[in-house]
Amino acid sequence: MKKRYTVRTHPILMIEGRLFMLLVLIAIVAIIILFFTFKEPVYIVSTVIYIPIFIFVLYNFWHNCFGKLVITKELIKYKCLFTPTVVFNIEDVKYIDIREFRKGNVTVPKNGACQKYLLISSEPLPNVRIDKIKRNKKIIKFPLGFEIGYKLSVALSECLPEPRNRMFAAKRYIYERNNAKRKKYGKKR
Repeated sequence: MKKRYTVRTHPILMIEGRLFMLLVLIAIVAIIILFFTFKEPVYIVSTVIYIPIFIFVLYNFWHNCFGKLVITKELIKYKCLFTPTVVFNIEDVKYIDIREFRKGNVTVPKNGACQKYLLISSEPLPNVRIDKIKRNKKIIKFPLGFEIGYKLSVALSECLPEPRNRMFAAKRYIYERNNAKRKKYGKKR
């Protein structure tokens, strides 16, 4: 039996995030229709202000809401709606890294929580800030949220070859150890 893992960023982004993206698209269309039908100064100003904001939201949250990582023993595939699919054979994966917003001029909150990204590549990863790295046919940039999920750590620890799976095997061990402690002491999550 061939195991296949499908990993998404967060369940809330799958439901509420997609609805929000749909509402943003409807708002863009509504503002454009109002602009061309009435041509009043109020609609001109709202078009100039709101359209760039909506485009910024779509550009920055599209991959978080519609992206998914499919992992099998043979390949790693990143799919997202209306974007090209990126596929790597497991043997071609040479670099895998987790990066976060901590370097450069990006402000980090006081509690240290910041967005993390999983980078998978067949070529050396660029040594630049994470927001400067773009998804293409050579790099998969998958948003993780604030923590590596259990499902992702299980998938990568089982499917990646030995030298590159150690980080995810350790994370999987930590999750399983914490779950065993919760069961032993009766703490609910």
